[in-house]
Amino acid sequence: MRTRLLLILLGLGSVFCRGQSHKNIVLLTVRNDRSELIDVVRFLNANNPRLTCVNVDLFECDQRRPHDPFPNDEDHFDSLAERSVMYPSEGEKQLSRELNASRSLLMLSEVRPVGKEDYANVSVCGFLHPDNVTSGFINLIGDERIANQVKEFQVSIHDFFTEKEIYHFSVNVALALNAEKTQAFIKSHNDTVEIDFDRERKFDTYSFDDFAENKVSGKVLTGKVLIIGVSQPGDYFLVRKGKNKNAALKKMSTSEIFANIACQIIGE
Repeated sequence: MRTRLLLILLGLGSVFCRGQSHKNIVLLTVRNDRSELIDVVRFLNANNPRLTCVNVDLFECDQRRPHDPFPNDEDHFDSLAERSVMYPSEGEKQLSRELNASRSLLMLSEVRPVGKEDYANVSVCGFLHPDNVTSGFINLIGDERIANQVKEFQVSIHDFFTEKEIYHFSVNVALALNAEKTQAFIKSHNDTVEIDFDRERKFDTYSFDDFAENKVSGKVLTGKVLIIGVSQPGDYFLVRKGKNKNAALKKMSTSEIFANIACQIIGE
């Protein structure tokens, strides 16, 4: 009787644990403001998330020269080479310090079309990309027939310079949630994968103002995989709900899409 009860409890425990990864993902919305992002990253560093995922556009540098924050056409340069030199602004220096202080950080590395090796990529500003950070690419959003509809993602690309595989942003999120299941997924999916939006997943979502105004304790972020994004849930990208071509469309933010892909990868 005692053995039978133990088996039942173990069974219930496995059911309870299954499908809990979405509870370990938190979405944090911020303004598209680098000065606020400095405060956000500093705040997160103090609250020890398992992984901080920066889903924010940091692709363009401020492009300012030292001691001259507002260059004009009358500026004189000794050479064309001097004209092309770029230096980090004070804001970029501060943000870079906070990013470098992060214990576990995932950042966007580039934007690329699905399945294409030769293209003009959009890469992150070098001043804001720590040397040892984990990075992941994202795919361009779009469908010729329906604007802003996302359907699939590319698992990885091969970097011919480093001879390493670079993973999609969502794959790196999944690795932080469950490395064993994610590695198994990578081995069995070596190209593009259709995104499955059939599952209804709810993710805890906060605005940084909730923490700045002490409405929510930063302790809710401790040990969680945190995805920072600018868009609110349901703001931008249309996805088809269900495999039926005539199924209804619903809206998600990019952070929600990445979180859903990560859960799909680990089978939850």
